[in-house]
Amino acid sequence: MQDFLNLDSITVCYSEHAIIENLSLILPKGKIGCFLGESGCGKTTLLRCIAGFEPLCDGSIILDNNVISTANHLTLPEKRLVGMVFQDYALFPHLTVIENISFGLKHLNKEVRLEKVNSLLALVGLEDLAKRYPHALSGGQQQRVALARALAPEPKLLLLDEPFSNLDVETRERLLPELLDILKATGQTAILVTHNQREAFAMADLVGVITNKQLIQWGTPEEIQHTPANDWVRKFIRS
Repeated sequence: MQDFLNLDSITVCYSEHAIIENLSLILPKGKIGCFLGESGCGKTTLLRCIAGFEPLCDGSIILDNNVISTANHLTLPEKRLVGMVFQDYALFPHLTVIENISFGLKHLNKEVRLEKVNSLLALVGLEDLAKRYPHALSGGQQQRVALARALAPEPKLLLLDEPFSNLDVETRERLLPELLDILKATGQTAILVTHNQREAFAMADLVGVITNKQLIQWGTPEEIQHTPANDWVRKFIRS
């Protein structure tokens, strides 16, 4: 299986204080990974490093055989073919659904762009809402627009920061399998961040448990649940 994303001994610092220390993992192409941990453990910072929003103090990030981050090199976010769905979705309030989704496709001619956007609208089930503005959408609908916008440029890697945190329980329960189906149907390599164990184990092929600046275990949901790396992981997954 191809090693598609490689985090090689990375350390992330703020004001010379390490937030993430000597973290390494490999995510194969087409798989869904998850960073799981309590609030403040550094999982969103790790996601932002992969996206190119934060520099490294040490180590390297390699995506599809291309070095995109080291302590001395940072490929700009827009150049690394990584899409991101932010926790608050970050939709443009003055643009309609179809305009939000097509925002990153301005390099395509109008006909090709429209065909692609219509395909994405169908994928996320929003064909009838193409001309609405974000304020007229529910939280779940906004999430789907954000997902379609992130998928539009065909990123090598998709990052999702707490994708269900702003949704009520009923909407979350409905959208989780829908999001998983979309990612699997497109073969999209992805990483999500969550503090919710159920979300992590339901969606991810590989889960990374993070605490105290460290990646404690990186494995399948079954491995995390049945053969935890240490007592802390065992207590965490039973909490």
